Amino acid sequence: MRINYISILKKSLILNTLMILIVACRNDSPTGERLKWEHFSSANGDFAAPGIAEQAALLLLDIDKDGKDEIFVAGWGDTSVVWYRQKGKTWERCLLDRSNSHSIGGSFCDLDGDGDIDVLFGGAWKSNEIWWWENPYPDYDPQKQWKKHTIRDTGQNGYHNQIFGDFDGDGKPELVVWNKRAGKLLLAKIPDDPKDKNAWEFNEILTWDGQLNYEGLAKCDINMDGKEDIVGGGFWFEHKTGIDYTARKIDDYGESGSAAGDLIKGGRPEVVLSSADGVGPLNLYQWKNEKWEKTTLIEEVIHGHTLQVIDIDGDGSLDIFCAEMAEWAGGNNPGSKTWILYGDGNGKFTIEILSSLSGIGNHESRIGDLNGDGRPDIIQKPFMKGIPRMDIWLNKGSN
Repeated sequence: MRINYISILKKSLILNTLMILIVACRNDSPTGERLKWEHFSSANGDFAAPGIAEQAALLLLDIDKDGKDEIFVAGWGDTSVVWYRQKGKTWERCLLDRSNSHSIGGSFCDLDGDGDIDVLFGGAWKSNEIWWWENPYPDYDPQKQWKKHTIRDTGQNGYHNQIFGDFDGDGKPELVVWNKRAGKLLLAKIPDDPKDKNAWEFNEILTWDGQLNYEGLAKCDINMDGKEDIVGGGFWFEHKTGIDYTARKIDDYGESGSAAGDLIKGGRPEVVLSSADGVGPLNLYQWKNEKWEKTTLIEEVIHGHTLQVIDIDGDGSLDIFCAEMAEWAGGNNPGSKTWILYGDGNGKFTIEILSSLSGIGNHESRIGDLNGDGRPDIIQKPFMKGIPRMDIWLNKGSN
């Protein structure tokens, strides 16, 4: 029997070439990470733990106008909202609310028009309330609660997500919230007196029978008409006139986290959906030939309640940050993963698992600039596993 070594060699070269091409497009290796990260953790005593029971929400915003993002953690327990500001080489925990508000979601806006940003959270499954807190800038006392205003205490419990944006193009922000148990997506204009609960009028822009579990909110000018659009629950919402919005379906992926941005440069922005409070894929949707074309980037994400589109490596192309929960009521995922999908601006992604972050768990973890160096940092917050806990990963640039 003759062995055709030349044929075998050719097949081997072809196979190796294919493997190289696959790895170039998709890199799930936990080693060889693109960026270096400096780790700080409340678990190591680097700063005080949040001191909140279930850590249900996290916001990043520059509350004190120092050019650095501050961290806001909210959840369930007697202490319901705390915030952190950088102090030298650590972060100081400051009290915001100790009224057992049972908070979830969160957004921010200058609600009272005094030139500084205020914060807002909605009630979770135990509450039918929505509140905002006045920013006391520049007089911050780490032990003093902020002044709290209730703007809604009617309807069914559960305002899972909230977002501010100028969705009707009038130059003023509106508030949008999911009221999941009621089966409603609500929109409210900010009244002249935002401290008066009775001045807030919430209008229904989507209703459903309650069997579905829509969630997730993002904003982006999807149809490029100069107005921010609402993205959530597998839809984007096009403003028509006044408080009239048309729901445009992207995909039947309603129980999902939402993000959007110009991931493939040129044309409409792309939409990204992940699994949020379930198990499902990480999908990218591109508007092409007058329809949304789906590309699955990761086949299975387990409770992917962390999703953000942002340029992480500073190359001018948007990337995707996606992560899994490690524990939730009635379930756990000890091998929870954290991914960065580095985009090239043309629709290709290098997928990297951040091995150091994996296993800790993420819930509404976020990326922002914590130390003012212009590089995006990671704030990692679990929901239940190991709480109270928070981790900070400072971006130190290329490896």
